[in-house]
Amino acid sequence: MPLLYAVRCRFTGDAGAEAEWDRWYLGHLRVLIGVPGFLSAQRFRTSDSPDQRPHLALYLVESERVFTSPEYLAVWGFSAWRPRIDRWTRDLLEPLQPDLGFATADGELLRAAFFSEGPEPAGGILRWLLSRRPGVKGAVSAGLDRSCAAVAWESAPPYQVQEPFPEPPGATVAQALYRPLTPCLGTAGQRAAG
Repeated sequence: MPLLYAVRCRFTGDAGAEAEWDRWYLGHLRVLIGVPGFLSAQRFRTSDSPDQRPHLALYLVESERVFTSPEYLAVWGFSAWRPRIDRWTRDLLEPLQPDLGFATADGELLRAAFFSEGPEPAGGILRWLLSRRPGVKGAVSAGLDRSCAAVAWESAPPYQVQEPFPEPPGATVAQALYRPLTPCLGTAGQRAAG
């Protein structure tokens, strides 16, 4: 089963440099989609980041082996942009359900929540949330930085994702509403239209 790869960070340069970085990052996504094992990619930003990581990139990958492949190791990271990036985390997550689609259609937003483990393990946190918010997708930490125990997300028109996810008792949650900065590249992250 494919895995979700989530990259979160903050850009510390000025607005002009950030626009240039956004253009570079779209090209970087295209390069990564060319790496065997990367199935899809899309990038997002929020103006209201509770953990000071407003940039989010989501990828669907075949397995954790992609991160040790020579093709990935030749292109990973932020290249010359690295000095302007902080609060950078890379998390590999295993889905609770088979559908890991995160792609946003025209006009849609993405609500995403990153959970720490509380008294309830990550799987229990997600099941609690999914029982209260049908249609939400979720995945639990499976590798890399493990900066969160679980992630939940939902892509939908703005009127459907304005309401924050309910927060499980005892868990620390960083959730925000993200707008897409790029289209979804690749095919595996796409949702059926309709």
